[in-house]
Formats: sequence, C-alpha cells, structure tokens
Amino acid sequence: MNPCVKLTHPVSGDSVEFVSTTKENDGFFSIMHVLLNPTSNIPYQVHRKTVHVFTSLKGGLCIRLKGGELELLPEGKSFTVFPNTPYAVLNPGVGPIKYEHKVNPGRRGYEDAINIAFGMLRVGHRMSMVEKSFLDYISDTYPCTLQEKMLQPLRRFFAQKALKDGAYKKLMDKYGVKPTV
Repeated sequence: MNPCVKLTHPVSGDSVEFVSTTKENDGFFSIMHVLLNPTSNIPYQVHRKTVHVFTSLKGGLCIRLKGGELELLPEGKSFTVFPNTPYAVLNPGVGPIKYEHKVNPGRRGYEDAINIAFGMLRVGHRMSMVEKSFLDYISDTYPCTLQEKMLQPLRRFFAQKALKDGAYKKLMDKYGVKPTV
C-alpha cells in the first residue's frame, strides 16, 4: 500500500489527498484528489513550468480563465491548463465537489507547499510574506493580482534567500504531515 497524505482545511473543510507523488513516480507527475465545498474557490494563479489537468469526479467543477471564460466540467470531463495561463478553480454548486488535479511534470515543491500551508492553517500560524513567497516559489505558483506582479522581484529575492537559509527543511519539519500507511 502506498503511503497516503490527506490534508483538511480547518475552516472550510476542503481537503487534498495525494494519490500519486513525485517520490512514487520518479517526478513524472503529481496527482491529488481535491474536495471543494460549496462557494469555495482557489484564487487566480499561474504556473510557469507545469501543465495542470483537472478532471471532475463528483459534481460540477468550474475553471475560470483570466479573460473571464468559464469551463464547466460535468463528472468525468477534463480540462487542461497550460503554462502561463492564469486560472481559478470554483465550486459554483450547492454541494461539495471532488476533482482530480494532475500536475505534469510532477513538482515535489508543489506537493510540499500544499502540505506546509495546510499545516500552518492547522496550528493557526499566520503566514508571513517571506513564507508565502517561499511556498509560491517552490510550487511554481504565482498569484495574478497587480500587487503580486509588482512585488514579484522582491518576493523572488525572499524566496531564494529562504531556500539558501534552509527554510524548506525547517518548514516541512514543523508543519508537514508525514505519510501514513
């Protein structure tokens, strides 16, 4: 049996379960099953180096592209978001939805950033700008607001400095959830 990590947001109840990690498949992909409760959303973001494939497993999933176009995915349908394409994920329904999120190529930093962020939420830790910059950097995730774009050079500096200072191991040790068998 593969080790499994399931993370649950302490406020919204949304969850992420890692189905296949980069460690298990030599970095080819990351696969997560995500449960998103009604009115929950994942804000606009862009990834520069990875392709993200979303497949609706239960309920209707909505992908909103930066231009305002909506992709409504009924159960069993998939949508691919290519690098440098801003998108948001929404649950527009009245019940929870479940979808598969595949990241290709796999990115351990993406998996670890989700793990650390949920761990911080679990203990009530308020994330600093340096910590957020670092998690965005290791996950290849960039928020799409004008303010974020203006701060990007400073945030990249913070992230690279944190990486050199050993922040990755410290944050994983303090907040990361270890796989269970």
